[in-house]
Amino acid sequence: MMKKLLLILALLPFAMAAQESDEKIYDFVEVEPEFPGGPNAMSLWIQENVTYPKYAMEHKEQGIVYVKFVVGMSGEIRGVKVVKGVSESLNGEAVRVISIMPRWKPGMQQGKPVAVNYTLPINFILKGKRNKKKKKKTKDREVINSI
Repeated sequence: MMKKLLLILALLPFAMAAQESDEKIYDFVEVEPEFPGGPNAMSLWIQENVTYPKYAMEHKEQGIVYVKFVVGMSGEIRGVKVVKGVSESLNGEAVRVISIMPRWKPGMQQGKPVAVNYTLPINFILKGKRNKKKKKKTKDREVINSI
């Protein structure tokens, strides 16, 4: 009896890993996953958490990085990857910021939470200097989440 219990406990992590790998990941669901607070809150969160890479600013890199990831059954973000990028520095920053996002409200299918593929464009824009006569400091970068 004790040997069976130890064997079951020893195999439990493998069974759980197998269950996760067999998890169906949907592309389309009845209810889409949602960032806490909705799309506007997500745009604001991204703007506050992105650090425009110094190399990208120095080399005037800008553009839209498309990032694909999975919103899991419990709202966790995983499997973050660039599907269409701009440069190594901007791509890396997009992956970093998506990877640290808080848990989302998961997608729903037939009333149950499911894992869903999600693609998000992140627009990196360098702003030009404003009118020099105003003598005010301006931001030299802006990040906009295009949804």
